[in-house]
Amino acid sequence: VDSVTLIKTINGGISWNFVYSGSNIKNSTLYFFSNRTGFAFRKLNNSLYSNAILKTTSGGTNWITVYEDSTFLINSIQFVNQLTGFAAGSQYVGYNHTKLIKTTNGGISWDSLQVSFLFNYPKVHFLNENRGYLFGNLSGYNSKVYETTNGGINWNLLNYNWGQNVKQIQFLDQQNGFLLAYFKIFKTTDSGVDWKPFPINFDPINQSSTIDEINFLDMNTGFAIGSGGKIIKTTNSGLNWELQTRGYNL
Repeated sequence: VDSVTLIKTINGGISWNFVYSGSNIKNSTLYFFSNRTGFAFRKLNNSLYSNAILKTTSGGTNWITVYEDSTFLINSIQFVNQLTGFAAGSQYVGYNHTKLIKTTNGGISWDSLQVSFLFNYPKVHFLNENRGYLFGNLSGYNSKVYETTNGGINWNLLNYNWGQNVKQIQFLDQQNGFLLAYFKIFKTTDSGVDWKPFPINFDPINQSSTIDEINFLDMNTGFAIGSGGKIIKTTNSGLNWELQTRGYNL
């Protein structure tokens, strides 16, 4: 059983309280934009993948299904405010293609946006209702990143050779953002026109360690999580990193 226990902290991680336990919510797919309102994915029937979206307005105690599609394999979800949100994934209808859906009423209803990209594990990141990014892998280490400035109606390809699988995009504001590939983090300070890479070695012994997730608090301070549960921190915008802790595979 793919059971998940949800715990919550309101004091920066000093103490944690039980919120929910069950098999509906798939691990590592929670998205909260307030203390009480959040979204998660779940599996339909015996599916191996998440293909339904759940919503809570009780801080995770109770959940309701707001979207489901047995052919839609959801990979990411993001809300830019309490009403407007996007979710991206792959849809299998005889062949695999990218699917992007949008809500403008807090997840009550969802509409499909027309996209023609054939990504593996597509993901989405929006800064506001209009500007966002859709990205994924085509084959091997070949990744593409597309940008929209009109809410997903039209998309333009970013002309940059990432060289590795693009896993995450995080913008702090309209100009400053970060992009995560397997072994590198790229930084932009001009709204994505130019990107500067800086390599990271999680472990001097194991140079093949990959990066799984990043979270920057501002342009100077950020965290990265890698294989083996390694967590590193920078306080100078990625110029130097320090190992914080070592845990289990995440």
